[in-house]
Order: sequence, then C-alpha cells, then structure tokens
Amino acid sequence: MRFFMSRFTLLAVVLALLFSFTLNVTPRVQADTKKVVCDSDLVLSLYIAENNLGFGAVEDLLMQDKSMKMVDPTTIDTGQFTPLFETMMKNMDSSMVVKGTTMSGTDVKAIADLMAHPSDMMKGMDVSRYTALKPAKIAGEPATCTMLRAELNEFYTAVALHGEMMSSSMSATMSK
Repeated sequence: MRFFMSRFTLLAVVLALLFSFTLNVTPRVQADTKKVVCDSDLVLSLYIAENNLGFGAVEDLLMQDKSMKMVDPTTIDTGQFTPLFETMMKNMDSSMVVKGTTMSGTDVKAIADLMAHPSDMMKGMDVSRYTALKPAKIAGEPATCTMLRAELNEFYTAVALHGEMMSSSMSATMSK
C-alpha cells in the first residue's frame, strides 16, 4: 500500500506539473507582444506629434486605407516618457485628437491628404537651388523605428506645408 501511495503521489505531482505547463501560456503571449525599443529622440518626437499636432488622428485617417502601412504606436516602448503618453491618452477624444491641440478636423484631413500623396507635397515649389537634405538613418535600429521615423518626417513636412498653404504669405515665399 505504501508503494502504491508513493507512486500515486509521484504521478499526481508529474501530472500537476504537466498540466500547469500546458495552461501557462502567459509568458509566451508576453514574449510575442514585446514592444519595440526605439531611441528617446524618436519616442519624444512621437509624443510631440501626437500630443500637439494631431498625429494620432492623421494616422487613423490614413490607416482606413488598407494599402497604407503605418506603424501602430502602441507597439513602441515609450520608456521614461510613458507617464506623458498615459496622460495624453486620458486627454484624447474619440477622433484621436488631444484636447487643446492646434489641429482642427479640417487640418487633420488636409494633412492626411498630403501624406497620402507624398509626391505631390512639394509640387509647385522650385527647390532646385537648395540643398536636398536627407532624413536621418540610424544604423542597426529596428525596422519599425525606421518606418516610424519616416512617417514622422513625412508628417512634419505635411504640417509645415499645410501651415504655409494656409498663410497669406505662401505665394510670396514660393515665388522667391
């Protein structure tokens, strides 16, 4: 009887361990959802774009077109800026615009349109006499960070051009 009990106990322990391993999928899920770590300048730039300029709303409009591939900002590790992002998210309305941002709904649509047609952004401006500045490329950074950097560069260009188009000095600046 004693022999039976020790074997039964051993079998119960082995089965319990096997059962716990099969149910313990949490570590595998966490490993699959690990966030991408980018440099602090890029993450801070993302925060400023979302918090002050309506990048989240523009990105949402662009992502409605399934052919547009955009980085999901929730996949980015926000590191030491996480409290800023959390506060921003609490102040965001349903259209992904932070309360108090400088962007109106019309601005968001215009900027999204400019970003959807990047080759048209500089149309009508003679920039041939200026140095063609290249966007930053960080060697060895994750592809997601490189893609986000390019999206933000395009966004900031669209914001600047939209602002210029809206100002009365546009024609004077472009014709010089």
